[in-house]
Amino acid sequence: MVSSTKNRILVVEDEDDMRNGLKKILSERGYGVDTAEDGLRAVEKMRQTSFQIVVADLKMPGMDGVGVLKRAKDINRATPVIIITGYGTVESAVESMKLGAFDYITKPFKPEDITLVVERALKVDRLQPEEKAREAPLPEVARKPKQIITVDLKKCYNCLTCVVECAYARLGLSDNIPMTGRILSAARVSVEAVGDLAVPLRCMQCEDAPCMTVCPTGALYRKSPDEPVLVDKNLCIGCKSCVLACPIGAISLDAEGKAVQKCDMCIERLEKGELPVCVASCPTGATQLTTLDEVAAKARKMGASLLVEASKVKQEE
Repeated sequence: MVSSTKNRILVVEDEDDMRNGLKKILSERGYGVDTAEDGLRAVEKMRQTSFQIVVADLKMPGMDGVGVLKRAKDINRATPVIIITGYGTVESAVESMKLGAFDYITKPFKPEDITLVVERALKVDRLQPEEKAREAPLPEVARKPKQIITVDLKKCYNCLTCVVECAYARLGLSDNIPMTGRILSAARVSVEAVGDLAVPLRCMQCEDAPCMTVCPTGALYRKSPDEPVLVDKNLCIGCKSCVLACPIGAISLDAEGKAVQKCDMCIERLEKGELPVCVASCPTGATQLTTLDEVAAKARKMGASLLVEASKVKQEE
């Protein structure tokens, strides 16, 4: 794919051969590429020029790739940052992704590996949740009963956009506020790696919610059977009974450790006819707002299809 030179990429790499090689690979595909041999020079260039993507090596003298990532997010939180390294570990990958890295690639890699990630980053629609919400016919959102958020695991690639956007929305923070671990701890959704899949975990709004059953103070409650489970922080004593009772680990203590927090499906947004933040911000459409009836209908259809296939196999035998 030949890309417009308007798509400017900053490559931050201290090794001359790798830096020049990346520039050659991306330039041949039509990208405008600038380079920096260390993190400090990269920050200077980011302050002077707007880049659509930053590709940064993890291990560099002085300011490393994580430092570049943090500064890039300080300057423009929407800029995708791709981390590359020859010292790949699960811990460094998790740290990079939690800080907002778009993706993480280990050396050695093929030219098509880096170009594929770059092309995917450019395709990601990074509109703010409010802007996405305005594009959809939202007035119908709040009118359906027993709504839940579902996830298509084939579409989720662990970009953590839902986690970051949830945290910022919960705290009411603007984009120019630097990301910190304390901010991320406010997110009501988490993403767990299971084999080759990324699994966003959020409250399933159980019909017979065990968290409500075990709560000794009634802090977890529903306004009606069709509503999500809510938390009254004035009643919560932080005993963590609900944390232990939740079968999927979707409840946690807040940053102060005084009360629990959980997904309430952004009920304030639903009441205004807007999509939950994790649904509105997902760049691939992996998260969807649906109803229990729609999920049940889909399950019945899938079950019928399996019976038909089994019948065909039996006839062939």
